[in-house]
Amino acid sequence: MYTNMSFLFKHKGCRLIMQILFLSLLIASELSLAETPAPDQSHALQAESSVNITILAINDFHGQITSGKQVNNTPVGGLGSLASYLTGIIHNAGPNHTIIALPGDLTGASTPESGLLLDEPSLIFYNLFSGNISKDQPYYPITSCPVIATVGNHEFDHSVSELLRKINGGNGNTSIPHLQDPYPGSEAKFISSNIYYNNSSLNSYNPENLLLTPYTVKIVDSVPVAFIGATTISTPSIVSHDNVKDLVFRDEADAINEQVKILQNQGIHAFVVLLHEGGSQDPYDGQTRDNVNVTGRVVDIVSHLDGDVDIVLSAHTHNFTNVYLNNSENKSVLVTQAYSYSKGFANVSFSVNTSDDEIEWKSASIVIPYTNQYPGTQPNQEASFLLNDTLNLTNPLLNTVISYTDMNINTARDENGESNMYDLVTDSMRNAMKTDIGLLNEGAVRADIYPGNITEEKMYELLPFGNNIIAVNMTGDQIRLVLEEQWNRTVATDHNIQISGFSYTYNETKPVNNKIQSLSFNGSVMDPDKEYSVATINYLASGGDGYSMMTQAIPGVTGPLDVDVLTSYIKELLVPLSIVQDGRIMRV
Repeated sequence: MYTNMSFLFKHKGCRLIMQILFLSLLIASELSLAETPAPDQSHALQAESSVNITILAINDFHGQITSGKQVNNTPVGGLGSLASYLTGIIHNAGPNHTIIALPGDLTGASTPESGLLLDEPSLIFYNLFSGNISKDQPYYPITSCPVIATVGNHEFDHSVSELLRKINGGNGNTSIPHLQDPYPGSEAKFISSNIYYNNSSLNSYNPENLLLTPYTVKIVDSVPVAFIGATTISTPSIVSHDNVKDLVFRDEADAINEQVKILQNQGIHAFVVLLHEGGSQDPYDGQTRDNVNVTGRVVDIVSHLDGDVDIVLSAHTHNFTNVYLNNSENKSVLVTQAYSYSKGFANVSFSVNTSDDEIEWKSASIVIPYTNQYPGTQPNQEASFLLNDTLNLTNPLLNTVISYTDMNINTARDENGESNMYDLVTDSMRNAMKTDIGLLNEGAVRADIYPGNITEEKMYELLPFGNNIIAVNMTGDQIRLVLEEQWNRTVATDHNIQISGFSYTYNETKPVNNKIQSLSFNGSVMDPDKEYSVATINYLASGGDGYSMMTQAIPGVTGPLDVDVLTSYIKELLVPLSIVQDGRIMRV
């Protein structure tokens, strides 16, 4: 019923009838599913009976409101198709027995259609599942079930105040058009147990310092289920320093376990964790399997969790996970993750015994929302209204002209290995971070600029990954060794790194590790023992593309997103934009 109801009402006037009908359903549904911060145990016990509950977990959504991503060479996702998949399962399980969970990075590093509107379209989309009519106008609810979310590292792509605006609502200091004006905020319950304000007057982990509520409890047919959030402790090292400088991130397992103890004292024994940290394993179809190998931090975190924790909805690594791992008491924990960017979601089923409120069994499958298979072939109408309204707002923004050029600016290299496109991008990085030099792996830029107007949309085509620029420190000799790795790395042996702020010569006929013939900085020989500041991206700094020497760099600060940096830089340059190779890389 919930999948097709909005489809019947194509005109806003008629859809008002649906709003009234839906309100009567919501009043009834509230009687069987409620929220409370600390329920008591006055509910009547049903001996030897159980309650079945479904969780639909969408991790690392990253504002992927349009289709266009592919799995198995087939288009997936988009608001309409994803909504049809979700509502089909909700209808079968019952909205009073279904919870939507968002384990972080719902926003940030987003597609331009959502990102240009500060991801308000993505947040409004999930509001449509909450059943809240008053705030969802002119969009009417698709169904009515709880939505719970934690924050990921990309929720901090902007300031804390902007994050709280997204959650609580209001237009703030934004200058964007709003689909709903004023922006109503998120109907999702945002939770995180391990992020604290850095208040020197109190103990670092004092509950009064918590950025968000650490948990929420849902009552399903008189059975309490606790949901606890946690965010990767790596966040300060992978987002802009200024955005988290006033926050402290506590060890995930320690923070979760503290909340478990608090809730156990209130008689709760069914625990689900929304964890923005993850791992990796080989994907498969069907229900959760035993004895599957998993790597990544999630394995260690789960091994330290309290024995009462039963389910961990993980995220962050953008991989497939569907496995049973052991907690600190060697009890089985179901752990899931469903790729990223609307490529999938975890369909989790579990049963709670009403005699002791313990989870009896749990299993999951990872669902791929293919657009060419039912129900993806019948996009949800209300979600499609939202997407169309969004595109009507963002298309003019994407078509905004930021500059003009009468030349080709290409990623292709000249005979020396230099690219004017990479000259432009690396120069923008170095300028933004005020560093001595810049280093960037080829492949980070995915398009060329041709003669004519340069638009905002072109910026997202050039830099689609949403990488933060970071600053690190390296010695002259370490920089030389990075350049030598162009020919001896295991990933590939082609010339594959682009630079800014210095120049070098090379001779490919020389032996490995001796191909670099000279390094120059500010017209002088680069000092092998001196430290230089380097602008780069996290991928390269972590040894990506086989540049292992980059891991020897001393970490510095994290800056803005690469697409924002390049856009601002191009706006500052003279028109028509002219980028000509300057000989910073020379073959001898």
